[in-house]
Amino acid sequence: MKIRKNKKIRYIVLTLLLAAVLGACIYSYPIWKDAGVLRRHMAAGQFTFDLEVELDRTALEAGQTKLLENLAKLTGYEEDALFRLRIKGRARGDEIQALLYPEGEEEPLIELYLSDGLDAINETLPYNTIRRNLVEKVSLLDHIMPAELEAVYMTLEQVEQIFDLDLSRIREFHLPESSSGRSIAVYFPLLALASKERTEEGCRYRIEAEQVRMAVGIGSSDSGEKGNAEPDGREKAGAVRIEFSMENPGALAEQQAALLSRLGIELPVGELKMLKSISVVMEPGKGEAPTAPTQFIGQEKVNLIVEIRDLIRKISDFFTP
Repeated sequence: MKIRKNKKIRYIVLTLLLAAVLGACIYSYPIWKDAGVLRRHMAAGQFTFDLEVELDRTALEAGQTKLLENLAKLTGYEEDALFRLRIKGRARGDEIQALLYPEGEEEPLIELYLSDGLDAINETLPYNTIRRNLVEKVSLLDHIMPAELEAVYMTLEQVEQIFDLDLSRIREFHLPESSSGRSIAVYFPLLALASKERTEEGCRYRIEAEQVRMAVGIGSSDSGEKGNAEPDGREKAGAVRIEFSMENPGALAEQQAALLSRLGIELPVGELKMLKSISVVMEPGKGEAPTAPTQFIGQEKVNLIVEIRDLIRKISDFFTP
């Protein structure tokens, strides 16, 4: 009798365990599917991005602060607007194309193109902005400084040569290697530990901590909530949106770098220490390839500008007591 009772208890326990496992599988299946969608998009090797950053004046070098202050005077922008920037762009493979907007402005001030083989800046954008500001103050300059109608680029080495700047941090920046080798198991714990909510677009996973917020949105056609397979069994590709914001990123960068590395995002810790705050919206698997510049300023013109700059410095030094 006792043996039968023990068997019955074991049977009940086993049934409960199986039910718990089955329930966990049913609950986790949509999350696992979403992790697969996220992995597929992160492995695409391309993305669009939209960043908003606030620079920390106290963390910048004196030369960097002075450069932004002088740029504000030349362009006519409010000084604070150049310490709060919006950066929009796209990346594919080793190429990055980014547009920098001062706070509140609809037109970009700077365009950057970065790749393993070429680093360049669109000199037409800042030139025309500076020209417009100066012409408003001195109309005679309208004839001396003609507007540039076509985009002309300079290599970052030429910019360094003209302005005596060290742009090595920008030139040496590289995108992290593709996360194509990462498995679904890498992304699943991140989503499983996040709070989940339904949205009109599909679903949204949220992770919030002190001074840090992160959200991963997955479109309804891809979300595991509704399934994400075509009739022939192939999985769909669709919209994934990653949002991340951080206050005082310099103090938290190393800690959160481990979290974001799970998504294939490597944080430039040194640069983040110059920021008061940062917010990022990234859409992996989306966007056209960056367009490499083709029209450049000649080196002879750069050498002439450097000679004029050095002459002005010598004259200035001569009359300075």
